[in-house]
Parts: sequence; C-alpha cells; structure tokens
Amino acid sequence: MSLVVSSGPVTLDIRPLSEYQQTLISTVLSLRSQGWTDRQIANHFNATGMMTPRGHEWLPQSVYSVRKKYQIRLLRLGEVQ
Repeated sequence: MSLVVSSGPVTLDIRPLSEYQQTLISTVLSLRSQGWTDRQIANHFNATGMMTPRGHEWLPQSVYSVRKKYQIRLLRLGEVQ
C-alpha cells in the first residue's frame, strides 16, 4: 500500500471589501495621516455612532487591527513591497 500526496500552489481567496469596510479603512488612514492616535479615532467613531464591522464599540485595539489587517491584505495582493 502506498500513499501519494501532491500539492500545487495555494490560491488565497481574497474577497472584495464591503463599502462599509472601505469607508472605515479610508477614514482610519486619513485620520492617522493627520496625526490622530488609535484611541482618538476609536473615540471619534464611538461618538459618531460608527460600529465595528461586527457591530461593537470601537477600542484603540480595534483601530490598530483594522490597519494591520489592511496592510496584510495589501501584501497578499502584492500592492505593497
């Protein structure tokens, strides 16, 4: 009895961002470029009623996570070197 295992290139399924996600990312990046901290951005989103993509209030860690995950996405798509 023998077992043969083969593997090809892994295809990463990167789904398109929703309109809400695009809005959040562009807002976060814009505010960060103006010198805002993650805490200030989280407070701003909470004050204006914006919720996280999963419907929670914002924490500074949530803002950081959005930025980090977006950077990873860009790397996967080959848009950042």
